[in-house]
Amino acid sequence: MCGIAGVVTRHGVEARMLKAMEVALTHRGPDGSGFLSWRPDGPLHATPAPDDAPGAVVGFAHRRLSIIDLTSAADQPMVDAAGELALIYNGELYNYVELREELMERGHAFRGTGDTEVLLAAYREWGRDCVQRFVGMWAFALLDTRARTLLLSRDRFGIKPLYWARLSDGLVFASEIKALLAAGVSREPDERVVRRYLLTGRVDETPATFFAAIRQLPAAHDAVLQLEADVGAPAPRRYWEPPGPSSARRPPGDDAERFAALLRDAVRVHARSDVPVGSCLSGGLDSSAVVCVAEELRQTGAIPSYAHRGVGYVPGDAELSERPFMAAVARRTGIEMTYVEPSIDDVVAGVPTIVRQQDEPFGTASIAAQWLVFAAARAAGLKVMLDGQGADEYLAGYPGYLRIRAAELASGRDVLGLAGLALDGRRRNGAWPMGWREAAGLAIAGARDHGSASAGEPPAAVELLAPALRREIEPTDWLVDPPATLEDVLRRHLTAIGLPALLRFEDRNSMAHSIEARVPFLDHRLVEYALALPTASKLRGAETKSVLRRALAGTLPDEVRTRRDKIGFRAEPAVTWALARAQRDELLADRSPHEERWLDPAALARLIDGGGGADAEFALWRAVNLKLWSRGVLESEDVGVPSERAAAS
Repeated sequence: MCGIAGVVTRHGVEARMLKAMEVALTHRGPDGSGFLSWRPDGPLHATPAPDDAPGAVVGFAHRRLSIIDLTSAADQPMVDAAGELALIYNGELYNYVELREELMERGHAFRGTGDTEVLLAAYREWGRDCVQRFVGMWAFALLDTRARTLLLSRDRFGIKPLYWARLSDGLVFASEIKALLAAGVSREPDERVVRRYLLTGRVDETPATFFAAIRQLPAAHDAVLQLEADVGAPAPRRYWEPPGPSSARRPPGDDAERFAALLRDAVRVHARSDVPVGSCLSGGLDSSAVVCVAEELRQTGAIPSYAHRGVGYVPGDAELSERPFMAAVARRTGIEMTYVEPSIDDVVAGVPTIVRQQDEPFGTASIAAQWLVFAAARAAGLKVMLDGQGADEYLAGYPGYLRIRAAELASGRDVLGLAGLALDGRRRNGAWPMGWREAAGLAIAGARDHGSASAGEPPAAVELLAPALRREIEPTDWLVDPPATLEDVLRRHLTAIGLPALLRFEDRNSMAHSIEARVPFLDHRLVEYALALPTASKLRGAETKSVLRRALAGTLPDEVRTRRDKIGFRAEPAVTWALARAQRDELLADRSPHEERWLDPAALARLIDGGGGADAEFALWRAVNLKLWSRGVLESEDVGVPSERAAAS
């Protein structure tokens, strides 16, 4: 719902630094702004503009996107009634109504009706562990003048971002990297991240970013900074772990019934808002589930803010279009649909802007398609959108999980299980039965597809790397330790490989249009329940996301609920080739020192001119995206606030 930024320093807060960060985050909160500078011998109070504060050790800047409690009572930075705590906060606590009632019973009083004030009271009541009680998404900084501490916290899945960098005398943090760059933080790239991206396309797997000086607070972590000590790098503490499968026995059918109840409650609380709430609809199982459940709840009056409106992307390539499935959901629910049907030229034209807004390179052209969905939603007057992100990663929704399951059964010598999976795969999808040798081959292919390879040669994309960068390649640039089981893979994709990147893309795309994207499938209560289910509840034979399909019988249109294909949300491959060919001469000429070190121009030219399949397309996208990022962000003339204090890394 907002953008936050702040500085912790020993030598006073500079007004220009706070202002530069606040301006850089205007798109995240066009409805208002506020500042706070605190010195240990002074009071806590927010101000409409920043002032130079020589004795201040903490400075806050905030941009507001008004979603819940549209009055000034919810303005930030927010100071509690006792004048001891101050908070800047980005996100939503979806269970704020229930928490507010509990806190009132414990003697807390509230001035407004929003969730920011609830967060402050929850911290006063339960301290640092208050986050264990939250159902929501958040990144916040909370100043406790009693303990002389600053608490930084990020939600369980990292839905909301929080980045930091060292200063020569402290620390600076913000919702987006561009705000740190505006504060004068070094733009020097982290070449290990660059290599990994060019080789695999994987990003956001660790606290590292494409900038050597900038790190992100990991999901499900918080960190306490002691303000009276020399402030160094945060020491994050993990406060939540995804659970493993439970050994508890459940009666047949109970898992689907319980899952349905949890999903309905997740959608109910995620739709809490004082502004209209719409939905992203791709036609896939997950976004369709959110729309159909939301419509049922709207009809009962459980979510009065739901706008009965959806936005969906329709690529020009008929083989990639899911419009028939979107139409089926629209017929079932009566939802008013906006179909986004851009030309390839329209998508290509927007890519440089999207690259700059993302702050870091991204893996595929689908991010550009998502950008256009949020642009259309904003044009329709929506400020909140529900999305289906997250279910694939813990319900085994991607087809590649079948390979990993086959490998798991093969390694365990489960002949009957492997035969059953093979036969069901043939029945559902026309696949041939899998023997032991084929299962072993699938095990290797599946591991590589899902970031689990433990040996082998570098990916084919190594040919695009310039000799200087190629010489520095290490096996860890493309390899990770292989997981033992499918359940291990699901947890990895939920917390490290895959979902964190998708959440970053969605946050930047939505907030660039001043829209808050909400993801009900990442309600931790639902995730914890699903992860504790046995594998057979998620992957019943070759049926992916089985528990979800069973849970929504009668709610989802059958043509969506029983889909056997998975197209996936993406722009057509022609976008990548059109982008590369439109900018061919510019991309290959006037090469910067970074481009000289990173990319082989002859190999890039051959790839652009020669075409190829999906692997070539994705490799080309990464190379072009990296070049656009280098020119639009890394080497931008917008250098922010020149400050020696920001020189430390």
